[in-house]
Amino acid sequence: ICPGYLIFIPNSLNFYLLKINHMHLIQRIFGINKSEWQTVVLLFLLILFFAISGAIGRSTAMTLLIDNYGEKLLPKMFVAVDICVMFGTFIYATLSSRIFSLQLLKVLLTGNILVIAIIGILMNGIIDNLSALFFCCFHFFYILIFIHLSSFVATYFHTSQLKRLISVIYASVPIGGALGGAIVVLAGNFIKAELI
Repeated sequence: ICPGYLIFIPNSLNFYLLKINHMHLIQRIFGINKSEWQTVVLLFLLILFFAISGAIGRSTAMTLLIDNYGEKLLPKMFVAVDICVMFGTFIYATLSSRIFSLQLLKVLLTGNILVIAIIGILMNGIIDNLSALFFCCFHFFYILIFIHLSSFVATYFHTSQLKRLISVIYASVPIGGALGGAIVVLAGNFIKAELI
């Protein structure tokens, strides 16, 4: 029998935590104070969603690249991604000093969605073999968003809180990676990689 568990009830974008059983034991195990639960859960879910979508995108980009060009192009593509990210971090540094953290996250996510959607549409009927561009663009945004998520999480807590909470929040990364990978494996049985 579980010593306690949590129930989250959505109510106009707020989550209310109901105390059930031995809540104090759960708080001690995870090192989360009662006032921190809402923020921790929301950040956990945000990073979980990002990790799931990242695993799906990574698997799809790698599959398409290897299917179309073979594994010999892979090292060159990682170099291309790193060069793009190097220049992208200069732009990111400029934007991060001028734009609030949440707004910058929205800009990065919107840019990612638009670029990947345009490439996906072009790959499905207009232009063949854009898998190298898809690979490079996906990884470029993936790395920049992941860099920004660290500073985004840091805006919600002070240093002593971060030391306690960061491991709980970032536990969502391997969970999301496993879930995203499972989704790709299951979907790959029914859908072409280009459509995933």
